[in-house]
Amino acid sequence: RDPKWRLYGWRMLQALNKHCRVQSGGFAGVRNVSQVPADNDDLMQSFFMAETLKYLYLLFSDDQTISLDEYVFNTEAHPFRRTPVAP
Repeated sequence: RDPKWRLYGWRMLQALNKHCRVQSGGFAGVRNVSQVPADNDDLMQSFFMAETLKYLYLLFSDDQTISLDEYVFNTEAHPFRRTPVAP
């Protein structure tokens, strides 16, 4: 694994905690990314946990968590078992 991607992921997680975490304990979107402090939406998108946090989990997990030789992920972060292709 290239450690730069874990560094990028760590920075992204820190930014999410700083700008998207809300007092209720969840996360919310940001209306204008150029505005600091952030003006948050009043909702958490469903894909945030299903995709964003799943990819962060996989980024920091051991290589044995899921084999990328055996599985591929779709754009919604769902794993699909790879099937051999006939020659």
